Amino acid sequence: MSLINKVLTDLDQRHAVNGDSNSNVENESPLRGLPFSAVPQSKNNRSRYILTGALIVVLVISVGVGLFFYDLSSNVNVVSNVTESAPQDSPRVINKPVATKIPINRAPVAKVEQAVVIKQPQPKVVIKPDRQVTKRSPVRIVKSKPNKTVLAVVEREPKSGFNKSTVPLRSEQRAEVAYQSAYEQLQAGNQQKAERSLRQALALEPGHIKSRELLSGVYIRQGRWVEVSELLRNGLLLSPGHRTFSKLYARALMQLQQDQRAIAVLTQHAPPIKSDPDYYALLAALYQRQKEHASAVQTYQNIVKIQPENGVWWVGLGISLEALGKSKQASHAYFQARKSGNLLNEIAHFTNNRLAALAEIGYPAN
Repeated sequence: MSLINKVLTDLDQRHAVNGDSNSNVENESPLRGLPFSAVPQSKNNRSRYILTGALIVVLVISVGVGLFFYDLSSNVNVVSNVTESAPQDSPRVINKPVATKIPINRAPVAKVEQAVVIKQPQPKVVIKPDRQVTKRSPVRIVKSKPNKTVLAVVEREPKSGFNKSTVPLRSEQRAEVAYQSAYEQLQAGNQQKAERSLRQALALEPGHIKSRELLSGVYIRQGRWVEVSELLRNGLLLSPGHRTFSKLYARALMQLQQDQRAIAVLTQHAPPIKSDPDYYALLAALYQRQKEHASAVQTYQNIVKIQPENGVWWVGLGISLEALGKSKQASHAYFQARKSGNLLNEIAHFTNNRLAALAEIGYPAN
């Protein structure tokens, strides 16, 4: 509107220069309502009309240019507003005005589209789940592998260790454990439980000597001589040179009135006399029971030399000497027995009676 006002003021100025007369004539002309082509014009009028037409053309062009830049600025604002407010809907808003109104200005529209395309991948939604997936998968693998290997190690080691430690010595170890248990049970007075434990030990290991000895002692306490003899006979078959088996077996045979078998057992594997005098004391008593007094005297004389303080052995020697008619030597043996001072009351009473009897017949103790 400012441009039109300038044109009108310019026309008013030009009209004032030409004079008021011309204006009045023109205003009062009878040809006022006719078109310009039908009326002959003067030079002044033509120049006026030409100038007026030129101004009108300039006015129209200026108005068109103003409208053009006005529309362009409005379109740019629309595009900028669309891109800032809603980047996802921007392609629809931009494409419509560009295609219809202004095909010439494609370069700025392209720039706007490029800016929109650059802004869209900024959230990077596709990259984040990939990172999360890659983080989860190695965590699962790390947890599963150590658990499997640890389980394999924990399950295999006890099996291999158990086999190595127990298979080679299984029967021997179990027999020893049963023997220890029986020993503790005997200490506590549980003979029945001890017997079961000892039988178990011998079933596991028949050659377990300590279990066989202890079980024979349990049988001897209970007076089970037949079982004792059978138990020790098998023991001598497994361990022929074991002295304890021979002595216990001989005692069991003595209780069963089998003295000759007992003598045979003792003489079969007799040890050196100095190593076990008790072994020979038992043999001397068996000789005496079988009235083999010469063998008994010889055996007793040998062992009292090793242990002269043993009064019982001196009593045994005196009995066999008196049986052989050697009263003087017998009186001396009884005297040594009483002198030891370790006789039981019953044996001591027997010894005193024999000394008194020998003294009466002329063989007093020296």
